[in-house]
Amino acid sequence: RWILLVSDDVNFMSAVAMSQLNSLMTTGQVCEGCLIKLIQYSSENVANRQIILVQEMWVASGPMDTIGQPVEVGSLSSTTSTSSSSSTSSLQSKPSSSSSSSSLSRPQPTQPTQPTQTTQTQTPTPPSLQPTIKRGSGVGVTCTAIRALNQYTNRWFIKARVTSRSALKQFTSRDGKPGSLFNVDLLDADGGELRGVFFHEAAVKWSQLLELNKVYIFPKSSSMKVANRKFCGPTIDYECIWDTGADIMEVDDDSTIQKIRYSFVPLAQLATT
Repeated sequence: RWILLVSDDVNFMSAVAMSQLNSLMTTGQVCEGCLIKLIQYSSENVANRQIILVQEMWVASGPMDTIGQPVEVGSLSSTTSTSSSSSTSSLQSKPSSSSSSSSLSRPQPTQPTQPTQTTQTQTPTPPSLQPTIKRGSGVGVTCTAIRALNQYTNRWFIKARVTSRSALKQFTSRDGKPGSLFNVDLLDADGGELRGVFFHEAAVKWSQLLELNKVYIFPKSSSMKVANRKFCGPTIDYECIWDTGADIMEVDDDSTIQKIRYSFVPLAQLATT
């Protein structure tokens, strides 16, 4: 993701460009001083400071002189709701004592240590103790597009197909305790992708219930974090952790959700993709 500083000539505030906008950044279309139009975005409260999460925008013009004398938007204590209306802003340099500061920078993600994993030989569960999954039509459930999700979204459901699933694995934590791990890759009708992760009892349960190529409705996860690129593909932005009691529902197959999504890039870009 890319961190921007946007201004409307009265105020300026921080914004985060989601990964689907990477091409605008890497090709230099978005640069310091350019004029942009926000098409789809949401405003969220983070650490008592308002930020804009940009999902779609286009560049209206190239670099321009600073417009007005904008001041930083004051801290806000309430979270505003998602908006999809249009707004025009220009990129500005944030005031700083350092002359080398830039309004366009890319945060360097930390690489968490992944526990050593081994495949677990699972003991068959007696039929009477087999876990079951709720089945339904999903009618009346308002689902959010995966690409619109972020760590600050309060309530959401997603409807997605399981496009990949791992084997049930076991690992030993740093303090010597054994654990189980299971994960799935999810794809929705808009082409958004997400990694679903399950630990311990939840891993054992959901590894028996979530089937490849089937469609499910998933509720908001107990935890959501930025995906670790070391273990996830470049099209997956977030990892969601669901627990044993997650109210996941199997629904009828949806032909609008692809079974596999291709992302073609030129050969010259493979080294940086």
